[in-house]
Parts: sequence; structure tokens; C-alpha cells
Amino acid sequence: MSAQDIKEGIQYALAFATAGAGTSFSIKAFIPLPAIDAVPQALIIKTMTHQIGQVYGYSNLKGLTAFAGILTGSGSGMKVASELASGLPIAGAGANAATSFALHMTTGISLIIVFELIQQQVITAEYIRNTTTSDITFLLGLASQILADVLRGNDGVEATLAAVAKFKVPSTISA
Repeated sequence: MSAQDIKEGIQYALAFATAGAGTSFSIKAFIPLPAIDAVPQALIIKTMTHQIGQVYGYSNLKGLTAFAGILTGSGSGMKVASELASGLPIAGAGANAATSFALHMTTGISLIIVFELIQQQVITAEYIRNTTTSDITFLLGLASQILADVLRGNDGVEATLAAVAKFKVPSTISA
């Protein structure tokens, strides 16, 4: 485990989350239709997944893109809710930008947690292909805590290490 890997992963997540938020705002400000930004958001998350995977040497991990899709889909309820505001000038675009940012960040941070756990041999690479709903829920909860810490100005590396330490190893998928 490397603090530098975590820091670099968080920087990528922040950069791609900002890009996702900006894309969402730009599109929604000019074309306030529900889900009009879905394809660009999916491409941004796919690229972010690959970049964070490269930091850890897992960019070609079998099932990685699908796992990122599951993470994103599981956390997308807030994005769907923000679509209700799409028709409101500026406020709708702002709501979509904020939820896009949060969705990208929780997905990116979840990937960082999983990659850290694989490096520590707490879980195997098979984990990403065999996660349960409760695993995803717990993982997104940890990622949300880290995101809150990062947004408060706390050290993202320390917050990530604390979350990794809290991770509950699934009994059927442990290393």
C-alpha cells in the first residue's frame, strides 16, 4: 500500500468528478432534458476507472468496467432524483452537476479502496466479479465518508486508510 498511490488515485477521482460535473452542468444548462448527459458521464467514469486502475496496475483487471458500472448504478439514485430539477433554469443544471460530482467521486474512491485491499491481499481480484449488494452498499458508504472528509479539507489519504481498515472481508471471497 502506498500513500502516493492513494493520493494519485484521489487526484484522478477529483479531476474526473470535476469533469463530470462540468459536463453535466454544460449539457443541462443548454439542453434541460432528463438523462441527456448519460453517455458522456458513462465515458468519463470508464476513463476514470482505467486511469485509477493504471495507478495500481489493475487497469486490465477482468470485470473492472462492469464493477465500476455496478458502483455507479448503485449510487445513481441521487442522480435520478436530480433529473427532476432538470427543467429549472440554472438550478436544475446545478443539481445535476453536484450529483454527478458526488457519483463520480464515490465510484472513484470505491475503486481506490478495492485496489488497496487487493494490494494488501485482504481480498482477491475475484472480488470485483463476485460482490454482493451488501458489499456494494458498505463500500459506497465508506466512499461517502471519505468524500465528506475530503470536502471538509481533511487528508484524503488518511481518510482512505481509515476506511480500508474498516472494510469487512466477505467470508466467501477472502484471500
